[in-house]
This record gives sequence, structure tokens and C-alpha cells, in this order.
Amino acid sequence: MTNAQAAVNAAFGIVVPVKAYLTGIFVTVMNLLIAFQSEINYKAMKIVIMFGVGLTLFFFTFGESFVSGQIQPVRVNPLRANNTKPAKNKSPSSATVPASGTIITASGTVLKNDSTNNAFNQDVSSITPLPLNDSETSFVQPVPANTTPNTAPIKVTNAESEPPLVQITDPLPQTLNSADPFATGTTPFPASPTSPVVPTDLTNSDLTELTPTPINDTNLNILPAMPRKQLSVDENVGLRGEAVAQDGTGTPGPSGLEGAQTPHLTLEKVLPAEIVVDQPLTIKTVVKNIGRSTVKNVTIRDRIPQGTRLLSTTPKAATTPDGELVWSLGNLDGSEQLIVEMRVLPIREGEIGSVAVVNYYAEASSRSMVTRPRIQVEVKAPQDVRLGEVANVEITIHNPGTATATGIIIEEYIPDGLYHKDGKVLINKNVDSLKPKERKMLTLPLTCVGAGVLQNKIIVKANGNLKAEEKTIINALAPVLDLKIVGAKQRFLERSSDFRLIVSNKGTASANEVELKLALPVAMQFVSTNQSGVYEPSTHTVHWALQELPAETTGEIDLVLMPAKIGSCSLLFAGSGKNNLQAETKHAVSVDGISAISFEVTGNSNLVEIGKDAIYEIKVANKGTKGAENVRVNAQLSDGMSFVNADGPVGHQSKNRIVQFEPLAQLDAKGEKVYKISARCDNDGDHRITVQIISDELQKPITKEESTRVFR
Repeated sequence: MTNAQAAVNAAFGIVVPVKAYLTGIFVTVMNLLIAFQSEINYKAMKIVIMFGVGLTLFFFTFGESFVSGQIQPVRVNPLRANNTKPAKNKSPSSATVPASGTIITASGTVLKNDSTNNAFNQDVSSITPLPLNDSETSFVQPVPANTTPNTAPIKVTNAESEPPLVQITDPLPQTLNSADPFATGTTPFPASPTSPVVPTDLTNSDLTELTPTPINDTNLNILPAMPRKQLSVDENVGLRGEAVAQDGTGTPGPSGLEGAQTPHLTLEKVLPAEIVVDQPLTIKTVVKNIGRSTVKNVTIRDRIPQGTRLLSTTPKAATTPDGELVWSLGNLDGSEQLIVEMRVLPIREGEIGSVAVVNYYAEASSRSMVTRPRIQVEVKAPQDVRLGEVANVEITIHNPGTATATGIIIEEYIPDGLYHKDGKVLINKNVDSLKPKERKMLTLPLTCVGAGVLQNKIIVKANGNLKAEEKTIINALAPVLDLKIVGAKQRFLERSSDFRLIVSNKGTASANEVELKLALPVAMQFVSTNQSGVYEPSTHTVHWALQELPAETTGEIDLVLMPAKIGSCSLLFAGSGKNNLQAETKHAVSVDGISAISFEVTGNSNLVEIGKDAIYEIKVANKGTKGAENVRVNAQLSDGMSFVNADGPVGHQSKNRIVQFEPLAQLDAKGEKVYKISARCDNDGDHRITVQIISDELQKPITKEESTRVFR
């Protein structure tokens, strides 16, 4: 296209929108005139005005296409559509890059397109390349010497299932129609079958470098943030639905993998400066590790550019089912580079290129020493200790581990039979910590106050749930004095009572200088004892003395006492010996009296004349030490006699020769009561009176008879 043609096109682009705007204004004015001439109401006029304004806006936006009758297609050369690269992916090269929306002609003239043209800002990924046919010829705009062609930005993939990915994008394949003068981003040239194809200079292409960046919650922009799941471990199932918990198998790597690993790869594709159809060319891909760390399993993937045919690869590449070439290059040390080559044959004109992708992984290692504190306790104590002696218990705390044990607490549990002034449970926090292999010893003095096989327990605790326990057996050799009183607990007044005192040494050593004492209550009177016992009237006590009572020996003492008073009392038997040997026991006794009812029946005469009265006297006595309660007297006369009268301490009643006295509430001990009964002798012969006495204390009644002879 000539400069004149370009000027005509520019003018046409201005005139067409002006015509559309005038048409809209004209239509609006005509609508207003119609509204006034029709004398429509104000509301209808507003509707007409709004319609006119809308129509004007329509022409303002789409006037050019509406008037010309067509909408011109937009075609973009991605290599020229946007030559501005993001700052974060800027090449190290200092070459000047044309600004976005700039067209460079063959002569080097720079033209600025209208910034409103959306084609300059269109995403090239959404543009469909147009097919190339025999009638169309595509040209690539020559690039000034001080510029570098544009490449797509690096794509870095960081996923758990793949190694880091570096993607370098060559210019996307795009065919341009030379017959279309409005193809965005190109400067068309006169079509000529003899015009050579001027390739883009790729010898100074951008060198893209990859520097690993630590990934954390704030800079993870590649993958979307995933919510963290709290894994719960089931004892049988493991991590539910994911992985079974297991012991680790990893070991530290070589020392060279320790510290920050900085693999740093650059990837560059190199094309020849001139490419001609049907002439083979070699595409070189150079991957270089400019870092200090070795990268593992370097793999380059690439595709055969469209418009070419693959001839060979160096080294030989594998081919995937979808036609992708794969070079497995192994490891790449620092400052080392590898080159792979793809030899192809161009089969048609146009832009060619492909995207090379490098995959690899890096290694890093670390090592540390895992330490663990441990706690051990050893206790030494005398095997035997006698009563009153002090046993020194030596406690040694040891840390055989590889880390310092902290927060050490010693707990001492003292058994019965040993004594410490601070109590039965002692807590010691003075040790606090123990370094690895360190020992500390403490001494605990305990006094023997009892006999038997004693078990002393010590527990040592430390931070980290550390615990050690030690039990020590100590034989406490000491006498154990045991006293008992054997005898009935129910005694009666004025009846002697026998008791037996038992003295035993149940300990493991002899009891020496033993003194025994029995304290008598007031209700008891001392009668006698053996074993050289001595009664002290002033203190109402009985005393015995033993020079030695061997271990596991038992002795007995006989004692006779006389209850002197009704009531409850106790006998207190106590013993003492050397080394504060003490023992005592009590024996409760209940002293009670006993009632002893007796009576006599006598008549005033053993011979009575018929028709005369016989008088009988009944004497009831309580010869016991306790009063008798509810004493009842009953009498019965034999045939031939009739009741005349009765007298006594209580009232009476008679019926059918039976006389019953009312109950006597109590007959005191040593007390006596007299009852009298008068009976008339109606017939001669041998007559009798039967008397019966009963009380609450008597289980069976007492019966007696008195006879009288009656004559004429």
C-alpha cells in the first residue's frame, strides 16, 4: 500500500463516523417536530426524546459499520501485538522494546495506532490463526538491530506431583494475509512471489532464568491456597482416607546437600538467522545450570513446529503418542549446560516456532542430632536397723541420656515404722536439672520407730513425662509389746472374778526393762495375783516388772478381783520398756447385782379345833445384792377350809379359796416383807395351804406348803 492509500483510509475512518453522528441528530430533531405537530401530551414527548437519544447513541457506537454495511475483521500478529513484557520477567538484555500499539514499517518508520483500537490490547491466546493457502503470502516484520523479539512470559508450575516447570514460549504460529491492509500489528508489503522471507532475528532472544523461591502462605501465587485439613489418626485405619501413619525411613544426604540449595536454570532456543523452504535447519535448545546446586532428572519437552517436518534429533528423543518430543538428560551440575537439537525441514512459508519445557527437581538435605534425656534413681539403705536408730538413705539420681533433664522432682514416701520430722510424704525440687551423664546424691535420715519389714518408695519425675521409681526394703529390728486382758465382761457384786493378763513380744528384738501396770476401777477390789505382782492401795494399781522379754515370747499373769459396786467400769493394762516401747489395752466390765428371793410359811398352831381359825404367816426375803421387782404372792386353801381375812404390804383379793396379793413393785436387796392369811377350819382332818411366789428375776415360781390338823 502506498502512502496515498493510507491517507485515504485514514480520512475514510473519520468521515464515516461524522456521517453517522449527523444522521442520529437529524432523526432526533424530526421526532421532536412530529411530537409537537401531533399535539401529544408531555409524557409522550419524553418517550420520543428518549428514543431519539438512544438512536443517536447507537449510531455513535456502530455508525461506521452501519453505514458501510459491514464490520471489518480484526487480525493480529501476536509477535507485534504487544511487545511490552512484564517487569518481573524482564530479560537481562538491555535492548529497547517498542511500546504497545506501535507499528514498525520496513523503512524503520514508527506509526502510532489509535489507542481505542482494542486489537492492540487483545489477548493473543484468544486469536485463531488463519490458514495459509497458495494465494496468500505472509511476511514477518523485520526487527531493528537494537530490539529483541517478544516472547511469552515464563510459566512456573509447582505441584506436589511434578518437579518445577520452566516454560519458554516462542512467537505463536500465526499466518497473515498480505491482501488484508487492516491486519493489526503488521506493515504489509507488495505481494511478490520472489520476495524473500525475512526471519526474525533470534540470535539475541531473551534468556529466561529460573531462580527457586521459597514457597509460603504469602507468596504462593502459582497454585490456589488450599484449606489445611486436620488429619486424625485411627489406630487401625490410619489417616482416614489418605495415608497410613508409619515410621520414617529417610536418612541424611551428602554434606553437599546441606544448607540453601540454589539450582538456577536458563533455557534458550536458537534458530538460524535465515530459513528457506525445503532447506533443512537445526533448532537448538540450550539448558544451563548457572547455580551452584545439581539438578536431577532434567527433561526437555518440545513439539515439532507447524509447517516443518522432523528429520532427526540429537541426542535421540523419545516421542509421546501425541507427537511430543522428550529428551531425558539426567543430572545437570552447577555451571554445566546441555544442548539438544531438532533438525527439521520447512515445507511451507510462514512463521514457525514451538514451546520448549524443561522439567527437573532439586535436592536439599539437613541433619541434626536427636537427643533424649533419661532419669535413673538408685537407693542405698541399711538392711537392718534397730528401734531408735537412724537409717541414712542415700539417693543417687543419674541422667544416662544425651540431653539435659529439667524440672526434676523427687518424691519420698516414708512407710510406717520410719520417721522424718517433715512428715510421711516429702517433695524435693532442689535438684532441678541434670546434664547428660551427670549424677547427684542426696542423703535422707530416717529414724526407726516401729518393727517389721518396711518398704521405702522414691519416685523421681522430670519434664517430658520422665519417671523413675525405686523401692527399698528395710528390716526394722524392734520389740513389739502386745497386751491382752482375758475375762468375762459381766460380773456380779460380791462374787469373785478371775482375769488373765497376757503379755507378748511380737517384734524382732528383745524388749528390755519392761514394766507392767494394771489400774483398777473403784467398783473393783484387788484380791490376789501371781508373777510377783504388787498392789498399791494408794493408787489402786497392781505392778509387775520384767528384766527382759525375748522376741516372739508370751507370758501370762493371773488376777483375782471382787466387784464392789454396781455399774460399768474398765480395767487399764499398760506396759513400757526401753527405747520408748509403749503398749496398753482396756477391758470393759459391767458389774451387776443378783436378787435371791426366799420365803417361809408358818401357822400359829399345828392342831386346830374344828370351827376355829388357823392363821398363816408368809415371810418373803431378798437375800441377794440386787432388788427384786414385781414380787407376787399367791395362796390356795384346801377343801374343808374357808378364807376369812388377809393382810400384807399390798392389797389382795380372794375367790374360791384362792388368795392373790397385788404385785410388790420392788423388794430391796436384804429386804423382807410379811403376808398373813386367816382361814376357818370347817371339817376335821389334815388340811394344807399352798403358797407360790414369783418375780421378774425368777424364771420359774417358788412353791411351798404348810399343813394343819383339825379335830373335833
